[in-house]
Amino acid sequence: MSWTTLYLILFFSGMAVSVMGTVLILRFIGTRFGADTPDTIRKHHEQETSRLGGFSIFLAFLIGSIWLTTNQEAFFKEWLSVIVCSSAIFFLGFTDDVRPLGAKVKLIGQIAVALLACSLNLTVERVTNPISGGAIELPILIGLAVTVFWLVAIPNLVNLIDGMDGLSSGIGMFLCLTLGVISALNGDVQAGMLSLIVAGALLGFLTFNFPPAKIFLGDGGAYFIGFFIAAASLKTSSKGSVAAALLVVIVALGIPLLDTLFALLRRAIRGVPLFQADAEHVHHRMLALGFSKGSSLLILYAVCAVLSIGGLSLFWTREFAIPIGGATLVVLGVTAARLLGYVENLRGIREQFKRAMRHRADVRYASLLGEALSLEAYQCDDPETFWLHFDETLEKVGLSRDPESLNTPVSLSTNPNLYREESSECKNWEAIANAMKPAYLTAAGRFNK
Repeated sequence: MSWTTLYLILFFSGMAVSVMGTVLILRFIGTRFGADTPDTIRKHHEQETSRLGGFSIFLAFLIGSIWLTTNQEAFFKEWLSVIVCSSAIFFLGFTDDVRPLGAKVKLIGQIAVALLACSLNLTVERVTNPISGGAIELPILIGLAVTVFWLVAIPNLVNLIDGMDGLSSGIGMFLCLTLGVISALNGDVQAGMLSLIVAGALLGFLTFNFPPAKIFLGDGGAYFIGFFIAAASLKTSSKGSVAAALLVVIVALGIPLLDTLFALLRRAIRGVPLFQADAEHVHHRMLALGFSKGSSLLILYAVCAVLSIGGLSLFWTREFAIPIGGATLVVLGVTAARLLGYVENLRGIREQFKRAMRHRADVRYASLLGEALSLEAYQCDDPETFWLHFDETLEKVGLSRDPESLNTPVSLSTNPNLYREESSECKNWEAIANAMKPAYLTAAGRFNK
């Protein structure tokens, strides 16, 4: 049997396991637990949908790992760190899908899994210069920090873009296919096999996750995909050195990298918490511009495919790797910022930045008032007094719950609907309204409003 035939068999085997696993989840579990409830702002599905789809992909990975252990010499020893830690990160996210753990608990868990991977010898020991081929030995602590950052950042990048049907699973499939090709070029048969099994599993899952999705990846699936890509790319890099394999993955990750960069810059400029969710990611912007879910997804797939091919081309142009990779991401970033409306006009970007900084003070003011309201919601025993104070605070930031006094609704994923003046100049109303959200939820829970 040729290697090509074996790779195809493993790819379609992963796909078959994923399809069967997903069917079983939909049929026997459904939305009895681990369901995602829709809202009108960040989520676009219309009914409760299971978030346990990542289990079918993990199952294909697990069965594939068992098969490789019995058929490939020394596979289990070589890939123990990836198998154990990918399993751990999956169950961390899967637990959160069933019963939310909170952002801090998940981050601590991710760091713990990354440190476990380091203890199992999955570390960056030296950095290879892709131009000259020379290597620099890293001190132990620096190598540890780089490894932990890589293993924590990539799962969160994948999870961050998991806001539209089929997006994370499709991009994950392209990345796993890219890793499979890299492994074949490097002669790393085991990495190629496992990467293609996961790629096949993602394609099988995508048949259920493509819009309109019948099931979601959930944090378990997103964390697993991201961690597997991060860990497998470290394994593919020869003997622990950061070589072309990591550079290819970075270029192929162009969409989630740029989406994360845009999100952090957007929130920093507006004065809102860096990790506060919003509805302005790349896929949200495309939907707002009038693209359908399907067309948005196909465009993003095409961009990801081009980036993956561009990343692979670095293998044949390693002496130009850094300039080509850097130029590709810069051009993509500038183009995306303009087309998606993050930047109104490239020539007027300075004035736009100044205007955003002026409005930043409005958001910070609302955030401080919102924090004070949250504390009062815990302390106040008289609901009438609290809601009176709530309305007075809304008035201070230019909002109201009364549509007769202010007539333009502000998007907010919780009741009550808030309103502002139509002629108002400030464009950060969503951020201002969201500053009031924690206080409202706390009071609504206490006073059963």
